[in-house]
Amino acid sequence: MLANIKPMKDGKIFCPLPHYSQSADKLDEIIEEVAAILHPELFAGHKNKYFMELPET
Repeated sequence: MLANIKPMKDGKIFCPLPHYSQSADKLDEIIEEVAAILHPELFAGHKNKYFMELPET
């Protein structure tokens, strides 16, 4: 069940921004952003450009 997965429990759900699909030439930046989402302690001060965190409900 989806409610039992860690991101749902922690309230840390991300979705791509609308321009994400037009960013295929920036794969290195997208991978870096995914790494920053997964390991924020290693990317202090990182600002997301391709993904946004959904608000908790």
